[in-house]
Amino acid sequence: MEYHVLKYLEDKGVVSRSGTPLATVNYRPDTDDLITSLYSESAPQEQDTHHFDSDRIGIQFLTRVKLNTKSAYDLAWKIHRNLTALGSLEITEAGETINIIDTHIVNPPTFLENDEKGRAVFTSHYAFRINIGGNLYRKMDKTLTPNG
Repeated sequence: MEYHVLKYLEDKGVVSRSGTPLATVNYRPDTDDLITSLYSESAPQEQDTHHFDSDRIGIQFLTRVKLNTKSAYDLAWKIHRNLTALGSLEITEAGETINIIDTHIVNPPTFLENDEKGRAVFTSHYAFRINIGGNLYRKMDKTLTPNG
């Protein structure tokens, strides 16, 4: 899932896996001064997710910039603005397709710390409702509606 969101941000020109600003998944190299790292995390499940073959997946973003706190803030908010509208979108990455139904902002970009090298770090958290399809043990019950 993190790679699908990363692909979306790359396609929008916000981050890059090999350029600037660099983006990584589940690790943050100490050498890069301008970087956003995506980490998977748990997210609360919605009622009746099994009936609608959907899941809630969490992603934490850590954005670090050496220049100054405002630069890190600006990059974190640029990512945020692109994620808040993410929904009703099918993304294919490495041969796997998921449908992102909607995005829930858990917390917007917030200053976390200055790391040991004085670089500003911002954190933000999002929960994405997704449909991955093909679940063998879930069958959509067409008699149910989102309201029960």
